[in-house]
Formats: sequence, structure tokens, C-alpha cells
Amino acid sequence: MNALAARLSAWYDGLAPRERMVLTFGGAAAALILVLGGLLSLHQGVERSRERLQQKQRDLAFVQAATAEILAAGPVRPAAAAGEPLVVLADRATRQAGLVESLTGSEAAPDGTLRTSFRAVPFDAFAGMVANLGQQAGVAVQSAEIESTGEPGKVNATVVLRAAAR
Repeated sequence: MNALAARLSAWYDGLAPRERMVLTFGGAAAALILVLGGLLSLHQGVERSRERLQQKQRDLAFVQAATAEILAAGPVRPAAAAGEPLVVLADRATRQAGLVESLTGSEAAPDGTLRTSFRAVPFDAFAGMVANLGQQAGVAVQSAEIESTGEPGKVNATVVLRAAAR
């Protein structure tokens, strides 16, 4: 390293005074440009971060205000269940879940319940259908009978559904 520094110093000393001055001022200008460019880039990054932080603070304030408003509104009955008979809701859910082939019967009872039976129905699809009825239409399960068919993942099921209180 010392040999390189000595050769560089000898080369610099061998330059004419005017060339040394141009080289010195040019090097200083290049260093100044690099420092200013780095500072400018850093400043822009800080400004972008500041803007993102302000946007996130505005979003947080909005979410907090909306949360209070939503909680104040209270529970809402699903719109899909408004005024539709239980048999229509159950039929739609059965079709959407693709369980029509497994459906063996539906009977409406005088007390407003609906007894629906399935044979060799995929359990996961059946459970998903019943859960969707509860979440989307407010339908409750009054009782359920589920028996294994001996085939993995398939069951025979009878479920008694009750519409949500109006």
C-alpha cells in the first residue's frame, strides 16, 4: 500500500502546478457532489417516510371513528334472511354447497322449523352449508343427527333448522 501511495504522490508531484490545482478542485467538487447527492437522497427518504406515517395516522383515526360508529349501531340481521321462508333459504344454501344429489328430503313443521335429511353427504360441505346458513341468514340449528356411512368423509345427516327471531 505504501508503494502505491508513493507512486501516486510522485505522479502528483510530477504534474504542472496548474494541473495539480485543477485536479484538487475537481476532486473536491466531485466529493461535494457525492455528499450533497447522498444528503438529498436521505432527505427524500425521510420525507416519504413522514408522509406514509401521516397517512397511516389518518387511516388509524378513521378506523377508530368507524369502529365506534359500527359498535354503536349494534347487531344487524342479515339482509338475505329478510322475509324469505326458511325452506327457500335452506334450498339455496343446499344448491350453493352442491349438495342437491345428497338431499333426500325436507319437511316443514307447524312450529316453523324445517327438517332436512341428507344421505352420503360430504361432512365438510354439509358443515360449511349449515355454518353459512347461520352466518348469512341467521338460521339456527335446533337439532342434528349425524351418522357415519362407513365411507371416509361421508355421513348421513338430519338437521332441524329454525329461522331467526324476527
